[in-house]
Amino acid sequence: MRRAAVAVIALALTLPAGSAARGPFTLPAEKTQECHLVAWCYGAAGPWVVIPAHGEATFLFRCPPRSAERGQFLLGGADSLASSTSVRVWYDGQLGAPLGQQSLGAGLLFHAVLDNGKAGSFEPILGCISLAQAVKRSTVSARAETPPRSAPPVNPRATNLILAPGSDRTVSTTCHPGEQLVGKWSAVAFGTDGPPTLPAPAAIKIATHAVGRVVSAVIQTATSVPYLIQVQVGALCEP
Repeated sequence: MRRAAVAVIALALTLPAGSAARGPFTLPAEKTQECHLVAWCYGAAGPWVVIPAHGEATFLFRCPPRSAERGQFLLGGADSLASSTSVRVWYDGQLGAPLGQQSLGAGLLFHAVLDNGKAGSFEPILGCISLAQAVKRSTVSARAETPPRSAPPVNPRATNLILAPGSDRTVSTTCHPGEQLVGKWSAVAFGTDGPPTLPAPAAIKIATHAVGRVVSAVIQTATSVPYLIQVQVGALCEP
């Protein structure tokens, strides 16, 4: 996998100008650029993910699921909002990403760190393209020889749940058959309109462990947390 900055695909060049209609989850255009010059693109914002004062936050965010009749979204771009200018956000991307449709829906694995030694938060944002509205195109190509390709990318799998303050839960995420577990993560997030007031670090405790293809997490939350708590437990799975 490789790290990439904000990306916008060239699909906009093949579609009618001004057709980037706004949807129910579209963000103000002046705030973010995930759909800049991309037609039939809708901005989808995730929750505010907590970044530890000393460490890295990881969060898998996908475009909203849709029915088979309407077709799944494709990725058109990415952006983020942050609680301060000390936040640095990036994402893992595959060669050719972000354009593409994944089996579990178009999404990116976001990462964030802080350089001021204080806890903070960031909001992942995706530009989601509706191909049901876009002009359909097909491309045919031919090559005289096929060079070796790089190893297949690691697949992120994640389980999300929402807890009330004072709740204790155990949750797990599993790699698919034929995959092996090569990494894991956990994240805490809040569905606030802006950067949340962060609770004390000890108010939400997540202990993860891995056995075979399964990542399990024991979650403990204090009643002092002022919001509903979104927890994500993830597994990095290699084909």
